[in-house]
Amino acid sequence: MMQTAAEACRRGCSGTNSGRTPTVTGAGRTARGRGGASRGRVARTAALVAIGLGLAACTGPGDDGAAGPRPGTRGSAAQPTSSEVSPGTSTGPDEAPPDPAPTSPGAEAPVTTPPTTSGTAAPVPGATLAPVERPRATPVPLDAKAAPDEGVTAEVVKVEDVVGEAVLPGEVAGPAVRLTVDVRNGTRDDIDLRGAVLNLYLGDDRVPATGLVEPGSVPFPAEVVAGEDASGTFVFRVPEKSRDDLEVELDLTPTSTVVVFAGGAR
Repeated sequence: MMQTAAEACRRGCSGTNSGRTPTVTGAGRTARGRGGASRGRVARTAALVAIGLGLAACTGPGDDGAAGPRPGTRGSAAQPTSSEVSPGTSTGPDEAPPDPAPTSPGAEAPVTTPPTTSGTAAPVPGATLAPVERPRATPVPLDAKAAPDEGVTAEVVKVEDVVGEAVLPGEVAGPAVRLTVDVRNGTRDDIDLRGAVLNLYLGDDRVPATGLVEPGSVPFPAEVVAGEDASGTFVFRVPEKSRDDLEVELDLTPTSTVVVFAGGAR
């Protein structure tokens, strides 16, 4: 473009400054002289415009030191930095995923600590527990008194031969013994008798006798008041040949001593 402008300039200048004088005389010479000067001015103006356009085209963006936007990029939209990426924005294929947030101690799975034992094995569900060893007093005669606890006495006040009746399922009618036991509360506190148990064993092998309801079985009352007596009547099926060797066992309360009465019922 600059070469074309220079050539146009040279042609314009040569057309006006060649020194050649037009041969036309008179009015014709004057008209041609004016027309030639006008065309020279137009040519110079065109040359100057062309030179200016060429210089503008040669001057690229950024020659004054300012960094402008490059072709193919948006000058007004700035690329977000890594710190400006909002949560949920997926990372690039070469970027490592963010570390997971630390789990609070409260969210951890609870750890079950086995209970400590003091030498006693924990009971196994469905297993039969062994009987708890209770203090057992030395047997006393069947007609004597025994002391299951301090200030408390018990005695078998009556032994009767009766015929047992089958009332409940599993009971068998037949010869039986009816025992009446009296409890004396000589303490200042009432005694709870709801857990009192009376058992009867037969012979040296201590075979348990079967309990019956009839005739005339009456359990202990719920309690024996301080300074008062309470009694209960119990019926057991006992063959006649086994009545010479009886052992009556009275378990009055969970904390008392188990007392035993031994002897014959004849």
